[in-house]
Amino acid sequence: MSTPASEPSVAPPVRPSDPYSPGPPAPTRPTGPSRRKLGILAAGAVVVVVVLAVLLGGLVPGLHPSSSPPSVATVSEQTAATTAAPLVGTISGGPWVVGIAEGMNSILGSSESASSTFGNASCPLHGGTVTDISFPGFNGTYSNGEATGWLLAYYSTAVAETLLFVFVTGGVAGEVGVLSGPGCNVDAVGAPLPAGLIDSTAAATAATSTAAGAAFVADYPRANATYVLDPKPGDGGAIGRPAPFWFVEFESPCSSDSELGVFTAEVFATNGTIETAETNLHSCGVSSSTPIASAFAVGNPIVGSCPSAGGGCLAAGDLVETLTIEESAVTFGSVLFEVTTASGAVWDCGSDGTGTGSGTSCGFSVVNATGAVVAASATVAAGDPVSMSGGFATYTGVTSASSLLAGLDSIVVDFSGAGSTGLGLDFVVVGQAAYSGTTPPLALP
Repeated sequence: MSTPASEPSVAPPVRPSDPYSPGPPAPTRPTGPSRRKLGILAAGAVVVVVVLAVLLGGLVPGLHPSSSPPSVATVSEQTAATTAAPLVGTISGGPWVVGIAEGMNSILGSSESASSTFGNASCPLHGGTVTDISFPGFNGTYSNGEATGWLLAYYSTAVAETLLFVFVTGGVAGEVGVLSGPGCNVDAVGAPLPAGLIDSTAAATAATSTAAGAAFVADYPRANATYVLDPKPGDGGAIGRPAPFWFVEFESPCSSDSELGVFTAEVFATNGTIETAETNLHSCGVSSSTPIASAFAVGNPIVGSCPSAGGGCLAAGDLVETLTIEESAVTFGSVLFEVTTASGAVWDCGSDGTGTGSGTSCGFSVVNATGAVVAASATVAAGDPVSMSGGFATYTGVTSASSLLAGLDSIVVDFSGAGSTGLGLDFVVVGQAAYSGTTPPLALP
């Protein structure tokens, strides 16, 4: 269910000492529909990052920590940026300007290899001393905008297509590495942050001042938290939302007999105005009659063309569509994907709508927010139905069928060289294991 959002009565204060240049005027609240847009990838491009990957640990439904991790220090985004500034000033390729920031508090902690999280064959990560992005376990105050670790991305103002990653935790900043070159497509998907933006603590104050936020914090004294500052939201042009904005997400732990609570809020970073704020509840102890549509939702399909294989692309020149996972309380083993026609029949790979046409092969992939594939289906040959019959065929790294299909991941559908636009196709999710039924068909452009 959802709890309606309410505006804070007073806009949170602007950070007292801002490292960025003068910012834009405060936006007004948009009137268009609001949808979660984190993790949106520019389909078909070798994209470095739109929003940094959320490496949430311990969020799989049914898991509950048996003991409380020790207390650890937390800081705000502004404090983390100040800590990182001396290190950033010594790294060649600058001047550097902060472009994206993500902080996290995880009850069970989280760790991910830097080399497997960032870059790919066309845009490799180089340099750096940080080999693992590790967030310590934390059970303290999660809702005040402070985090145990901050991952910061810096754009170079001197060298095109160049992005620097720095990780700050425990009062120490470390260089994760630099991505640079035309294969990275950095400039197309982000921009340096302007000045005059509220800090993460002010964004959290705005989010928890809403009715939904206040109720969540009161109901869940312990929860995971993610704070993302994004300079270029993917749907800004579609609904007229100005950039940048803060995305705030709290997710409760759950046991087999409790509910999983997820609070999300989008906060304009220029003045603290709330765009959306709501809490959705899901049962941790699901039954076979639980509809998949109640626990999983997708949206915002974006069409692109693959410059090369990788990142969900099976071959260069393939047409792909990237979908945002807008709500998820399920695991990878709980879903199957398929593409259907207007009549509800599964679409044949490469078909032009008449049963003929050309194509190579089709498939589904789940990618994290840096474009790295974490799971992929078996390849569908030209002329065969584009449907997952046996679940995901391959997983990458620590991902498995029992891993949570995170709301900040994206789904990439490769439609082969023949393409799919204008055919009236839909994307459908079929529930598996503890889930039944299908999601409503999502129209593909």
